[in-house]
Amino acid sequence: MRNQNKSTAESWWNSLNTGLLSVIVVATGLITNPVSAEDEVIEEILVTATKRGNTSVMDTPVTVNVVTGDDLKFREIRNPEDLRTAVSGLYVDEGSSSPKIAIRGVGYDNFQVQAENGVTTYVDGVVIQRAQAVLGGFLDLAQVEVLKGPQGSAFGRNATGGAINLITTKPQQGFEGEISGGFGSFDRRNFAGVLNYGGDQFGVRVAVSHEEDDGFIDNLVTGSDDIGSKEQTMARIALSFAPTDSVSIDYSYSLTDSEFIGPGQDYTTATASAIAAGTGLFFGLTPLATPLTGLIDDNYNIVNRMDPLTDVDMDMHALTVEFDLGWATLKSITGYVDFENKWISDVAFPSAFAEGLISVDFSKIDSEQFSQELLLSGSSESFNWVVGAYYLTEEAENDGEFTLSIAPPLPPGTAFVTQNGQDLTSYAVFADGQIKLNDQWRLNAGVRYTEDEKDATGRQRFGRLPIGVEFPLGLPTLDGVDTSDDSVTWQAGLEWDVSEELFAFFRIAEGFKGGGINNATATLYEPEELLSYEIGLKGETDQFTFSVAAFHSDYENIQLFINSPANPGSADIINAAEATIAGFDFDAEWRATEALSFDLRATWLTEAEYDSFVAVDGVIGMAVDFSGDPLNRSPDFTGVFGVNLDFALSGNVQLRARAEVYKTSEIVFSFLDRNRPNGALSQDGYELYNVYVTATINDQFDIRAYGRNIGDEFYLSTSAEGGPGFQYGQHGRPEEYGLEVTYRF
Repeated sequence: MRNQNKSTAESWWNSLNTGLLSVIVVATGLITNPVSAEDEVIEEILVTATKRGNTSVMDTPVTVNVVTGDDLKFREIRNPEDLRTAVSGLYVDEGSSSPKIAIRGVGYDNFQVQAENGVTTYVDGVVIQRAQAVLGGFLDLAQVEVLKGPQGSAFGRNATGGAINLITTKPQQGFEGEISGGFGSFDRRNFAGVLNYGGDQFGVRVAVSHEEDDGFIDNLVTGSDDIGSKEQTMARIALSFAPTDSVSIDYSYSLTDSEFIGPGQDYTTATASAIAAGTGLFFGLTPLATPLTGLIDDNYNIVNRMDPLTDVDMDMHALTVEFDLGWATLKSITGYVDFENKWISDVAFPSAFAEGLISVDFSKIDSEQFSQELLLSGSSESFNWVVGAYYLTEEAENDGEFTLSIAPPLPPGTAFVTQNGQDLTSYAVFADGQIKLNDQWRLNAGVRYTEDEKDATGRQRFGRLPIGVEFPLGLPTLDGVDTSDDSVTWQAGLEWDVSEELFAFFRIAEGFKGGGINNATATLYEPEELLSYEIGLKGETDQFTFSVAAFHSDYENIQLFINSPANPGSADIINAAEATIAGFDFDAEWRATEALSFDLRATWLTEAEYDSFVAVDGVIGMAVDFSGDPLNRSPDFTGVFGVNLDFALSGNVQLRARAEVYKTSEIVFSFLDRNRPNGALSQDGYELYNVYVTATINDQFDIRAYGRNIGDEFYLSTSAEGGPGFQYGQHGRPEEYGLEVTYRF
């Protein structure tokens, strides 16, 4: 879907906010002083990317963006969706019941329970297998690391697109804590608290948060005006124990309880002939037959017979035990995640029976996963190394019930019932090392063997009449269908200390994502593979840091979501033939004065398209050549530019302020967009303007204010096709403001 027409007010707002950054720069030049050589102005940030010991961002031979815990609070980054305005090249759907994550156009494209993520997400080293469960990690974080490109030779689960590491705050020495509360637009209320005690051998840290708001979307059928609202509670207890100098134990238990009135969804439907003619129509309970562009002009409205609801519950245990063996370090990471996601909604599309309406009475995913990782690492003057083994098992079930209000020749109220799931077992062994060639050059190499076994379960789909009588639909059973894939992937590279200020690297890495079983047709799809080449240069002085990288990837057997020609109304994962991805990443920070700094993160994709891809479009009933079309969620440009102020207003008041603009070019959510009217499966490029201000008093009180999406840019964060001629999309959040107060003790 596209935002076709902007009002005069919107244009005025864009013009006003475009000048906002310039005004701040000029104004702050009057109150700041030049940086002296003695000032330590740019903080060194350590990352865990190599698992051969923490390294500085500027000395890590991979493109990595880090958002510190302080920045997460300051910039109101509350969930995975907010990360996209802090990390270029990363796209995360907003408001979706199943968020899709992509890095440089590689990631997760669907919501099937059998599907794998191309971008793996970890909380304290424990992989989160379900994309919907990632939200539970965003509490009391020390930092977030986003690694771009294939991963897996040094830790965890294999990945084709990259990894997101959420690192929680561990118990600190001494007794301390904080409490905060705030309010904002859409009647947002939030509360959070942390209590910490740490001694020489034992520490405990407890963090809790609660957030709720009243939503921003109106349902024109039910009269509800709180679509998009949420009520969310998160809690974590973390324990640290060091019984001896050579043994450390970290354990945490986290829980998440979230209820969303949403996602708010716009629906559009059209017959095959209407789509071919380019006249797709909106279709709801009332026979509006409103053109899609007309619906978009109404902005935050939906037409659903019921208010959609998403309910997420997660419990997570993470245990890390580390032994110092003298000659090496042995680390064990054990994880357990119990996750449930329930969704109800209204769905409209031309069914196989007639032009009718379907309601999702419920669609529920239950997932229980266990993982165990062992890492043995060591170092000497000339050689650093890590070897490891990884095991993951998950039992996932997906149950659902869909009721037809119009279903000739069947009576109204006839239901379709789905019962399917998957048992996953993954094994891996890996090794990664670095050889010091001389004082300037180092050689890196790693290898990984992965084996994924998947067993499908369930009756798939059957019918139920209003009187309770069940009847078969003649669809294939999933019981007994299984698949197994294995792969050897590798990485190799060089590091070069060009000078004390410059660091260069070259990396070749191969990524792998296992194949699987389609839950609609019991057919199999193949693994996907990606081979990435990357060369980068990083520099650092007292006032300026930068990182620039050029990358090229050959992407094969891409797993994509498409309506099943063999089973209309259902969707399959298929393998696209191949694609090429190429571009540049740029990350820079300039401390102009003691108080004024600028930063820029940007990703340009000079190429991100299918080289060879022909698929059957089930709506128009014919094969289409999509070669040359853009990859899903791969905008040509994404970037965020920020201006920062940090100075003392008085002896006991420190002021920190930031103005930023996030920009993305056009986003195509599905390759089918070219065959759909009015850009139903894409979003034009847009800009978001955000402002944050924090006043810190006596290092104890923070008064924080924020404005996000200033100018009220209207956009869709995602859209997808749910059936023949049926598309749906979620709104991005409109303009919002808020105020928060924090007290530390």
